[in-house]
Amino acid sequence: TLGHVNWNSKSTKTSFSSTTSFHTWNVAGLRQRLEDNSWWTYLDRHKPDVVVCPETRCDIFTLLDACSNFREKMHAQGYAHISMSWCLTRTGPWNYGVLMASKVTPRDVHFGDLALANEGRCIRLCFDDFDVVGVYAPCSSMNSACVESRRQQWDDSLLKLLVNLETDQRNVLLMGDMNVALTSADCDIRSLRLATTGESCKLDLPEHLFSSCKPWE
Repeated sequence: TLGHVNWNSKSTKTSFSSTTSFHTWNVAGLRQRLEDNSWWTYLDRHKPDVVVCPETRCDIFTLLDACSNFREKMHAQGYAHISMSWCLTRTGPWNYGVLMASKVTPRDVHFGDLALANEGRCIRLCFDDFDVVGVYAPCSSMNSACVESRRQQWDDSLLKLLVNLETDQRNVLLMGDMNVALTSADCDIRSLRLATTGESCKLDLPEHLFSSCKPWE
């Protein structure tokens, strides 16, 4: 069963500008990011207009237990809209889940557009000129030699959604965690090298961001 919530507050921003920023961050557990304050540090530093947060691993009750005034604090940051989805059939810290926040209120919100809808892996925000699809793709099993049926089902439904939106002449921005790693750089971002020059890239990122990089995906 899918759990979801929509929060709307009065917005001071009615449209996006040419400098609008879209961010996605797999938090690997939103409660922890709230408790160590890294969520608020991230928003203060980067100030994204739209943020997609996959793998929240919590339901609304866990979220509010970690930060009872979450909605008010987000509104103080300028976020007029918050959508959140989670899986009701999983217990413990593995509720999958996606959270999306926007400084412009969307005209419509869709939950469960894709296969495995009850796992809370997809939210779509519909604005006047485009849609933002936020996803948390199913993870493949370790050392799997082939694409698993549930992952193939999810991929097929994602492609169908995007094709349908294109047919409807909708501009689409797909964001989130696709749970794929094609190169060694994806598995250990600290060793990332520029493809064109071979020079090393030094990334000033918190250590906990590397904890969910799995080389078999």
